[in-house]
Amino acid sequence: MPLTRKDLKQTSFLRKLLSYQDTHDKGLALEHFGITNFRVLTVTTSNERVTNLVNVCDRFLSEVSPNMFLFHKHTFDKNPLSSFWKNAKNQPVKLFPDEIK
Repeated sequence: MPLTRKDLKQTSFLRKLLSYQDTHDKGLALEHFGITNFRVLTVTTSNERVTNLVNVCDRFLSEVSPNMFLFHKHTFDKNPLSSFWKNAKNQPVKLFPDEIK
């Protein structure tokens, strides 16, 4: 899927991120599911794609909490839930920081 397009009416990853941001801003996750810590996790196949996704967030979603969108390159030798992810500011983040290895 393309990261961005000239027309926001066409599908793109940015359009999805904007929809998730709108869901968060309207409090829909809390209202419908009781979720207070709304996050969007994206697993992809390359570090380049992770970097490009982070750049889209930085360019178009700078007002969003950086930990709302998290990105990870999947490798089969590690569990993505216990690995480091990149947030929208390109900082490493653990989903469960208090987890014991």
